[in-house]
Amino acid sequence: MNIRNFRLFNNDGAEYNLTTRDHFLHTPAGLGYTKETEFQRLGDQYIILDDAFAQAQITGEVFFPNPKPYDKYFDFVRFCQNTPLYLLYKPSEREFRRVVRLGAIGKEELQAGGLNVTVSFDCLTLFYEQFNVFGDASEAENGKTYNYKYNYRYSSASANTIVLDSDSYAESPCAIYIYGEAVNPVWRHYVNNVLFATGAINATIEAGQKLKIDTTEIPYSLTRVDMANRFVADVYAEGDFSTERFITLRHGRNTISVSHDTASPLTVALEARIVYASV
Repeated sequence: MNIRNFRLFNNDGAEYNLTTRDHFLHTPAGLGYTKETEFQRLGDQYIILDDAFAQAQITGEVFFPNPKPYDKYFDFVRFCQNTPLYLLYKPSEREFRRVVRLGAIGKEELQAGGLNVTVSFDCLTLFYEQFNVFGDASEAENGKTYNYKYNYRYSSASANTIVLDSDSYAESPCAIYIYGEAVNPVWRHYVNNVLFATGAINATIEAGQKLKIDTTEIPYSLTRVDMANRFVADVYAEGDFSTERFITLRHGRNTISVSHDTASPLTVALEARIVYASV
């Protein structure tokens, strides 16, 4: 039998397991979704004018058993102040994440066995499954490391290209990394072998740095970062505004191909958040 698992990760990457004997999240609710839809009536039919997911709240109760339940409660609240928080939810074999914040917590008197508190997490994203795809394994090993598990893949496609299949019907954000040296790089996004979007920047990305094209946060951004993904410079103004520039992944096979003004091969990496309405 599969036992569902909840874990939190804070801004430092520290983990807080909510399915242990010392702190157990039970009676969770709000794991589905609600749509906020505006309709217009045309005779006996209706057309959709606007359709979006409503912001979700995940609620439940956390039990802190004896001994020292107040100390456990204090540590939990302090942990949750180091935002942003990532809630990991594992209902079966696959792991899903959601950016959340602790919106409310109730503290009552002790009861038999310890302290039981109500919690409410405000969700800042939908559920997503994280994938990292690298177009050049030898270069990618010098890139970003994580304090918790992601799905890693090495693309078997041609040079300068990465491929990821998405089983979601929602638009899914991603961050594309183009490793330097890259001279005036151009990127093309194909969905099921059909060109869907393009982007370009009039700049040279030096060796030891990367161009980051990011739709995982709002506003979208074009930046130069170092090999540890630390911010170096904002290069948004150097983007080619005649192109879409920013990419969101779609259902099916997503192929991202990159070229630049020299013949040297490029290392390309992708951090993808495949988004789901509910899991």
